[in-house]
This record gives sequence, C-alpha cells and structure tokens, in this order.
Amino acid sequence: MSYEIKGKLDYHIMNLRSILVNLDQVKKKSDPNEILGKTILGKGVNAIASDFFESNFAGKLGERWILGKIKMEDKQQLDNIIREQETSFRIVLNQIRDYLSNISIKKDRMKPEGNSHLLLKKLASIESTSKLRPQVQKCIGIISKIREEPLIYNSEISLLKEKEKKENKAAYYDDLKRLEDGLRNLISSRLTTITNNWWKERIPEDVRLNAEDRKSKNAHPWPWQRPDNPLISFVDFSDYSKIIARKDNWKDAFEKVFRDKELISSKLKELQPIRHAIAHSRNLTTNQIKKLQLYTDDILKAIQNSS
Repeated sequence: MSYEIKGKLDYHIMNLRSILVNLDQVKKKSDPNEILGKTILGKGVNAIASDFFESNFAGKLGERWILGKIKMEDKQQLDNIIREQETSFRIVLNQIRDYLSNISIKKDRMKPEGNSHLLLKKLASIESTSKLRPQVQKCIGIISKIREEPLIYNSEISLLKEKEKKENKAAYYDDLKRLEDGLRNLISSRLTTITNNWWKERIPEDVRLNAEDRKSKNAHPWPWQRPDNPLISFVDFSDYSKIIARKDNWKDAFEKVFRDKELISSKLKELQPIRHAIAHSRNLTTNQIKKLQLYTDDILKAIQNSS
C-alpha cells in the first residue's frame, strides 16, 4: 500500500511543479530582453509618429502611449497569472492536507489514530514563507521527503497491529516450543545414561502419574503433542523444575548443566505464568517478553554447552 501512497504524492508534486512552470511565464515576461523588445517597439512608434506628424513631440507622445498601454496590459496579464497560480496552489495545498490527514509514518506501537499530525506539522512550516514561488518550492521539498518515509493508511493501522500480534504470538510460541523441546530432550537423554527405567525410577511419582493420566486422556495443549509422543511430553511446565531439582537427579545428571539449582528453579518458576499466558492466547507484558527471550536463550545455551 505504501507504493500507492507514493504514487498519489507524486501526483501532487507534479501539480506543484506545473504551478512553477506557469510562474516561469511571469518571470519570462519580466525578462530584460522582453522589455527591450517592447522598448524597441515603442521607439518604432516614435519614429513613425514623428514622420507622420512631422513633430518630435508627437513621436514621444506616441511612444509613451504605446509603452504605457503595453505596460498596463502586461501588468494585468501577469497579475492574472499570479492570482490563478495562487488559487491553484491553495487548492493543491488543501488536497495535500486532506490526504496527509489520512496517512501516517509506520512506527512500532502505533496508536489506532496514527500520527498524521506529524506530517501536517511539516506542512505547516510553508506558511512562514510569504512569496508564492518559495512556498511552492518548499512544499515540493516537504512532500518529497515525506514520500521517502514508510507510510501507511490510518485505516490499515488496526489491521497491521493485529498482524503484528499474530506474528509476535507465533514467535513466543516458537520460543516456548524450543525451550520445552530442549528441556524434555535433556531430561530423557541425561536420565537414560543413569538407568533405562528412568521414567519410573527418576521421575517424581506425582509428576509421573499426572503425565500418564494426561496421555491416556489425550489431553495436550500444544499441537506438537500427539498421543504417540513419549510420556515426558505430557508433564506440566512446573514439573521440569521438580525433575531437575530432585536431589539425586541434580547430583547425577543436571548439576553440570545448570551449575546453580536455585537459579534454574527460579527461572523456570518465572517462566511458568508466561507459558500459561501463551497457551491461552493472552497478551504478554514487555517484561514477560524480555524474560521469555532471555531465559530461553540462557537455558538452551547451558544445555547446548553441556552436550
């Protein structure tokens, strides 16, 4: 849509440049060469009148008359051109104002009403210039700069925000999946090196029974959890900390990975409400987003470095 906006701004710039072209006619008619030509015409009239009436006075009178008439007609014509261009400029300027009031510069965390006032504020500086030509030139410069901004229609801001929310939720969802995949793989691989019967021997009883019950009922909140997934896929998020921090598991399997039991337990505890918010499609606070990204990276980095 930004392409369409740029096209409409180009149309306004074209109209402004057309006004400059018309103003050039005024400048041309005021050109010394143009005036010289009219002066020569006046001298010609002088000569003709002098010969006809055999009087220098008549010649000078004729010269003054013809030059005065030309000057008056030229002034009237130039004034008409200037007035027409002033009117045209005001019309184009109002059209530009109306258009800018419906578009905004695309930014993060935009309000639904947009920021059209910022664009209109740029345009307001034109009034500080009193003469028409500089006003038109300044307006062209302002619109040309606005044209290079990432622009959006105000009517599309709400749609953009909804799209951003969906994209953000997908990103949070992906972070959480990576984290849970990493934790499950770590638990199963580390405990398997201790005993093949780790599910019964190393998983706390309440965690184990809840996961078995959840799998039997096919109760799983995430699309990646299928009935044929291993039981570790059906533990609650809070269960990861119970498994990792269990005294024998910590000593035999996880101390070398996370180093600090209280720290990893604290991180997982803080991530639990974030996990629930994502599972129920609730919006995350800025602080929750930072924690999710930071803790996910920290935990996965510790897992990767231990392998």
